[in-house]
Amino acid sequence: MNIQTLGHASLLIKKKNKPLLMTDPWFFGSSYWNSWGLKRYPTKSNLKDINKVKFAFITHEHKDHLHPETIQKLNKKIKYLIPNFKHNNVKNFFKDDKSLNYKILKKEKWYKLDKNLKILYIPLWRDDTILIIRYKNKFILNINDAYPNKLILNKIKKITKLKKLIILQSYSPASLINSIFLNNKRLIFYKKIFFYKKIEKVCSFLEANFFIPFASQVFFMRKDSKWANSFSVKYEDLKKYWSNKTKLLPEYSNFDLDNEELIKNIHKKNDKIQINKIVKKIKSEKNYFYNKENFSINLKKKMSSLRIFLIFLFPRGLVFSFSDKNFKFKYLPLNDTLLKDKFNKENYSINIHAPYGPVHECIINNFLEDVGIGMFTKINVKSKYYGGFSTYIFFNVLLPLAEHNHLSSIKRFRLWINNSISSMF
Repeated sequence: MNIQTLGHASLLIKKKNKPLLMTDPWFFGSSYWNSWGLKRYPTKSNLKDINKVKFAFITHEHKDHLHPETIQKLNKKIKYLIPNFKHNNVKNFFKDDKSLNYKILKKEKWYKLDKNLKILYIPLWRDDTILIIRYKNKFILNINDAYPNKLILNKIKKITKLKKLIILQSYSPASLINSIFLNNKRLIFYKKIFFYKKIEKVCSFLEANFFIPFASQVFFMRKDSKWANSFSVKYEDLKKYWSNKTKLLPEYSNFDLDNEELIKNIHKKNDKIQINKIVKKIKSEKNYFYNKENFSINLKKKMSSLRIFLIFLFPRGLVFSFSDKNFKFKYLPLNDTLLKDKFNKENYSINIHAPYGPVHECIINNFLEDVGIGMFTKINVKSKYYGGFSTYIFFNVLLPLAEHNHLSSIKRFRLWINNSISSMF
């Protein structure tokens, strides 16, 4: 049995060269409005293996993990295994496409995929999951871009204790943590070593034998997102900092689980033809017409639904401005008012500045959280610490809860609370 990492957050497990399981397939094109590209695109040989795989597990719904273009191009015989989330977004994606074969798995229950291979997932509060794969007396822990707390780690340790453990986890920031500005100066909250330390703590606590760099194999290619490449934590940075008993394996590893050794892996460098096609697509895309009035109605509706929280987070208001449009909106939570253009442009708590198209799509589709992930968004605040804190709470706590309908009723909120608590014990 061997495991191979491909694309960005894709793990491929093969038994005697027979593909059995993969995770989070993204193998074609780009993600987040042509902002994210893969560092390495799969070879033709890789794609043959991928299309022969029996099962594919989806950890969560972010576009770099649930990639529509890739899923449409893959073999329709693949059976997708999806977590039983309390929201319906992932379920509806597969339900709406009659050509896709899928199964909803119950949380924290072992599912046998082959004679010596079974899986179990642990749900997390942000509607992400940690996938645990057991092969004989070895465990593979796919943490992807989740950051489990101590209670979750304790739970995992009880399962994997005294067994060989391989951890795969993201190690580079994929949020707007480096997109916050004060007085036109970028605020730096964490240095690269901070993200390594988080990995080191997990590996040490779980007494992992191996760590495979994972879910960070992207580069940013839009003109307005290329800046983020210099803030990415790279494999070379991991090697520089690594001082852990856990053995660091290369990115894009092909690892023999039985003999615990690396298999020679032929990597395909960036496919220049494919990259050039994506770049050409970015340049050729016109600024399509969007209904401004429809946008403002939906923006007001969304902000009003969050008003009670926004009063405390952004008492002076939220300004939405656009890098490719000359109009602006300002929402005042204190009196539940949306202003257009005619307001003091400097009197605000937060200014969200991004291309209009992505913001429009996110407001209409009720997924504003994604605007923060695209790396083309600039957040202007009025104070370093409260501005950074309130921005983090808004994009990483409030929006995920609201956009998955966990705040839609007291009953739904209690269900989310109970599910989150039960996952930790």
